[in-house]
Amino acid sequence: MGDELVLDRKLGIVYVKVSENGRFRNGLLGKWKQKHVVAWEAVNGPIPKGHLVVFMDRNKNNFNINNLLLASRWEFFYMSSSGMLSSDPEVTKTNLLIARCHFAIVDGIKRLKGNSRLCDPDGRTPNG
Repeated sequence: MGDELVLDRKLGIVYVKVSENGRFRNGLLGKWKQKHVVAWEAVNGPIPKGHLVVFMDRNKNNFNINNLLLASRWEFFYMSSSGMLSSDPEVTKTNLLIARCHFAIVDGIKRLKGNSRLCDPDGRTPNG
């Protein structure tokens, strides 16, 4: 345990061996986990469903807990597609708050109008 592996050098995601056995998932036996996820969970517990851990400075080799940020997949998608991911950690944290405000406003408008399709043409919402 503790061995490290980089599957895709282009993406640069580091995996760490967390157990000696497990089921097959994502091209690996379930004994491997992303290193930044292991670091986050060691301090904060399991990652809630629908969320992921983001590198605030976009450096995928900076596993310092102060560089890791929990965001929903919707928040991350919104930030990514809007060019809101930054190499400055403070800017990234601020942009996450902006994304959360965006979805709070969208949810409020949906409740006021009773329209479940305002956020996404497929009817999906950021919270479910």
